[in-house]
Amino acid sequence: MAIFSRESGKRVELISRLSKEHSIKLLCKVLKVARSTYYSILNHKASNREIENYSLKSKIFKVYCDNRKVYGSIKITRILRDNGYPKLSVNRVSRLMKQLGIRSITIRKFKNYRNKQNEHSELKNLVNQNFFRSKT
Repeated sequence: MAIFSRESGKRVELISRLSKEHSIKLLCKVLKVARSTYYSILNHKASNREIENYSLKSKIFKVYCDNRKVYGSIKITRILRDNGYPKLSVNRVSRLMKQLGIRSITIRKFKNYRNKQNEHSELKNLVNQNFFRSKT
């Protein structure tokens, strides 16, 4: 199965629109698309995997939006497995999330470093040690 870029898909769409006015051979030559590519994209039928990925993308996006756009591939996979996709892998969900352009949001725990600096500056000399040498 050949994988076609979006650019070639747009060119094929343009060729199919202009094919009534000009020959396909000429249009393919001008737009620098091989005629075999044009016909293979034109006659391409979606495989079962492509259809399943399309439906999965919509479900992944729905789960992602329902959970405040925070969940990553692991949590989304767990939810989808509970809802009827027992053999779904984390890597597949991650790949589909990349294709959708979505990613998880990680929130780091707040650490207050400012208070630690103040604690050290306020320490008292309880031992009363003199660290300066006298000149005697």
